Order: sequence, then structure tokens, then C-alpha cells
Amino acid sequence: MVTKLLLIYKSELSLRNIIFNHFNWKLIFPHLCFILVSLVIAITLAVIFNQPPYLLIFLAVILVLPNLFKRTEKERDRILSEEHNGLNFSDIRMKRLRKFLKEESIDHSKEKLNLLISYVDKQAEEKRVPFLVGRGVMAALLIPIWIQGIAWILNKQIDSIEWFVVFIIILLLILILVTMFLSFWKTIVHDEIVNSDYNSLKIISSDLREYQFKDL
Repeated sequence: MVTKLLLIYKSELSLRNIIFNHFNWKLIFPHLCFILVSLVIAITLAVIFNQPPYLLIFLAVILVLPNLFKRTEKERDRILSEEHNGLNFSDIRMKRLRKFLKEESIDHSKEKLNLLISYVDKQAEEKRVPFLVGRGVMAALLIPIWIQGIAWILNKQIDSIEWFVVFIIILLLILILVTMFLSFWKTIVHDEIVNSDYNSLKIISSDLREYQFKDL
């Protein structure tokens, strides 16, 4: 039963099935092309004029990212409204879970539900895959390299206060982008691929407890 429920969550209730399969990728394609073209132009100018094109990269990102996020959010809302009757992710899962529990004739049995939750929790721990490298180790390796890189740029590449200000702004922007990338890596790569079964089972366990609290 746990295997069957896990399969439902990984196929029918995955982010890919709920959102990505209905996503209109043409909406964000021009933005991605603009970023790519801007990077190519920036690299070309850097080679020709032997100057770091911080300002161009900064302007390209600032012009594109807010609109890109806005369009992505709008498209997500459209999909939830048109394809899922306005339900959010949690409501979609709970609707399918109720159907499954009814099909298995355990939707009104507290004892069977408790037993199912215990099985789910047990399998979740068995499926868990820990990080191979701790965040502390990664920080210890990357921070010295990061500091040396900044020092080299400040000493060798920055020759005016204007470029220094632009560099600081770009640096902050890079930190934001790195944070977003790490969040993406943790959510999509590690949680959805490496730890896919574990995270699906943890979601199932949480949804079962919510059902137990609200519906029984």
C-alpha cells in the first residue's frame, strides 16, 4: 500500500506533473535568450577593451530577472487556476489522498491510518540519503578561494571609485544568485532526484497526519 501511494505522489502529484507539463515555456524563452546574448556581448567587450563589463552584466540581470520571476509566477497561477480548479499544491495532494484512502477503505479507520503512517515513516528513514559533503566543509573550502578572488580583482582590475561601486553591487547580486542556485540545488537536485523517495514519503506522512487531524 505504501508503495502504491508513493507511486501516486511521484507520478500524479509531482511538480513536473502539476506544473511543468502545462507550463508555457515560450513565455520565458526570450528572457533566457536576452541573458545569453548579454553574456556573449559582455565577454566580447571584455576581450576587445580589456575591461570587466560589470555594468553591462548588472543591467542585463536587473532588467530581466524581475520580469522573469513575475511571468513565472503568473504562469504558475494560471496553471493552478485552469488545470487544477484553483487549488494550491497542498489541496491538490489532499484531494488525491482522500480518493486513495477511500479506494483502500481506510478513510474512516483511525487504526489503519495510524498503521499506514508508521509504515510510511519507517520506509522514509530507510530511503533517506544524507548529503555526501556537509555545508561546513564546503564553506571551509570555498570561502578562502572566494576571498582571494575578490582581493585579486580589487588589486588588479579596479582602478576607480565608480568601478568599485559597480563591483560591490555585482558582488551582492552574485551572492543572491548563488543563494538561489544553492536553494535550487537542494530542492530540485538533492530533494527531488537524490532523495526523491524520502521526501515524497515525508510529504505523504505529513498529509496523512493532516487528514487524520481534519477529516477523522
